[in-house]
Amino acid sequence: MVDRRGRVLVADRENHRVEIFDEDGVYLDQWTGLLQPMDLFIDADDAIYIAEAQQRISVYSLDGQLLSRWGEKGIGAGQFSDSPHGLCVDSHGDLYVCEVIGHGRLQKFARV
Repeated sequence: MVDRRGRVLVADRENHRVEIFDEDGVYLDQWTGLLQPMDLFIDADDAIYIAEAQQRISVYSLDGQLLSRWGEKGIGAGQFSDSPHGLCVDSHGDLYVCEVIGHGRLQKFARV
């Protein structure tokens, strides 16, 4: 994923981090403490949503500040029966998270 600053953000699920590179591939930084990040999405407000394999969603600022985090194992709303593998945010700011393994479901989180 490329942010508005031209940096390339890479989800490194094997090492539990997001790596950040410039447009020439030069390493700049990393965000650690993630649980196998699977996918990234940057919304219109520059919030970076990260789907983590271990039933969690994290939201970061462009500067790497943790803004929000939620999720746990389960089948209820806001819980994940398996690993969130993909996510995106629509023009209304609503978040969609898909779990492709196990129950294979899609959840919508409406912005309030």
